[in-house]
This record gives sequence, C-alpha cells and structure tokens, in this order.
Amino acid sequence: MRRFALAMLLGVLLASTCLAQEQPVSPRLLCLARMLDLMLEMQTLGSVVQLELTTQQLEALSAVYAQYPRPVPDIAAAEKALDQFTQIRARMIAGGANAMNAGDMEAAGKAFQTAFGEFGPHQPPDGKPVELTVEEKLVWAILTANQKSKLLGGGDGGNQAAAQKALQMIGELRRVDAEAWTAGRDKLAACLSASAGPEGSPARDNARQMFLEYLNRVRALPETDFANQQKELIAGLLALLPPGTSLAESLAEFDPSAIHNILSMGLLGTRAPGIVQEMLAARTRKPE
Repeated sequence: MRRFALAMLLGVLLASTCLAQEQPVSPRLLCLARMLDLMLEMQTLGSVVQLELTTQQLEALSAVYAQYPRPVPDIAAAEKALDQFTQIRARMIAGGANAMNAGDMEAAGKAFQTAFGEFGPHQPPDGKPVELTVEEKLVWAILTANQKSKLLGGGDGGNQAAAQKALQMIGELRRVDAEAWTAGRDKLAACLSASAGPEGSPARDNARQMFLEYLNRVRALPETDFANQQKELIAGLLALLPPGTSLAESLAEFDPSAIHNILSMGLLGTRAPGIVQEMLAARTRKPE
C-alpha cells in the first residue's frame, strides 16, 4: 500500500502544479493520469523483469489475462473527483476552512478511490480471511519455486529470500494476543513441516514439533534481540526446513494475503497485460 499511497501523493502534487498553471481541466486530468499510469507501468515492469520469465510463461500469463481481464481506471469518476477537489479548493481560498461543507473531503476521496482504487490490493471485509482468486491461483501456479521466492523476498530467490518474508510474518505474529498467537503458530508450524512426510507420520510430527519449539523461542525474545538476531533466526529457520521444501509455497499456504498483495501490485496489476504483450512482441523480433 505504500507504493499506492506514493502514487496518490505524486498525483496530488501534479494536480496542484497543473492548477497553479491554470491549465484547462482535460490537460490537468491527462497530466495526472499519465503520471499515475507511468508509475504503475514501472512498478509492474520491475516486478516482471526480476522474475526472468520464459516465453512460455509469458504466453501462459497472457492467456490468464485474456480469460480474466484486468480493471481499467474509471475516467468519469476521475473527472468527478477532480471537479470536487477543485470546488473545495475554491471555497477554501474564498472563505477558509469554515467554507467547507461537512463530508467534502470524504466524498472527493471516495470519488478518487472509485477511479483509481483498483490499483491497490483489494482486501476482504474486516474479520474475513483472504482467499486467492481463480486468476491469482493460475498466475501463482505459472511461476517456479525460485520465482515465487523472488516475489516474496527479492534477491536471487530461493528459500534464503523467502526466509526474510517468513521472519517478517513471524514478527507480526509475535505482536498478537495469546489466543491468536497459538492459532497462528500452530498453522505456521503445520505449513512449514508439511513436506516432511505424510500427515500423521513420525517424520512430519517431529518436524512440526521442532518448528513449534523454534517459534516459541522466537516469541520469547525481547524486541531488541529479535531485531538484532535476524541473520541467526533466518539460519535457524532454514536449518529446520525438510529437504525439498519450497518456503515460498509454505508461506503462501500460511498467509494467502501476502501473495494476494504482491500479485495485485505486479503480475495482476492493471498494466501487466500490456507489458507482457510488449515483452512477447520484443522476443518475436529478437529471439531468445
């Protein structure tokens, strides 16, 4: 959400610049929309390029986009939001804060959200768990384990990269109450130990117990120790992983919202289909 907030902030700054130059409404809107558009393209492009997708993967993504079209900005709502913000500004210039009507900014903000809200991750209602959509599952399945790790943790991928995200999740889990901690700890231990063997097997039960003990030790650490021992904690987590485990897959099973957010701002963002098509066209002109 921080990138989305930055895009909104820059959009407001650009709109203010255009207003100061007394440009007509349409050029102002085009100025704002193009900058937001370019920022979204660059964000998505960075997400795609780091994965080093094969031509076959790009074609598979293109097929998903064709079946599940991405949303586009609502230009009418954007015009409405711009008009509302312009009217609020004029009233404030003329009469100060007292000239504003109750709910002015809220109404204008909702209009802006209607126009550009699909650029950020969509969250379910409070209290409802995130479930991956059909298209999110399809896109996630197209990626290799290493590519999934890159999305989660960056760097060169692999479990080392995903471990950074795992520790971030554990850090968030440390802050919940005892009941939520127990439920979250048990689910995470089950996900991390799933590849150790069949359900109920001694190997899997032993792996799960080791993860439970590891998580309890991590939770008991003072905040300063948790912050200063990141490398050691990551090494300890990786040492416990059963052979062949994809940590990225385990984390996706534990908390689908992490995958949902990453895909919403990247491979399933509004600009992803166009970028993928351009990359495919470039490879047609210049074979791999």
